[in-house]
Amino acid sequence: VPMAVEEQVATIYAGVRGHLDKVDPSKITAFESDFLKHIRGSHQELLGQIREAGAISEANDAKLKEIVQTFLAGW
Repeated sequence: VPMAVEEQVATIYAGVRGHLDKVDPSKITAFESDFLKHIRGSHQELLGQIREAGAISEANDAKLKEIVQTFLAGW
């Protein structure tokens, strides 16, 4: 499924920063789908900032960390 670069960045961020270490590997695809729905629905401003900057700023890194942790806590 085609995915915007900023969505790829957000999803990959969750993995490379260790947030998915405790997620069963068989559930990673479900996480990706659910997380993308969440971030698309609730965090368009952040996605836009990542798209425009072409990178994750320190401020957006902190926001993304909080978003991923909060999402995982309720997932």
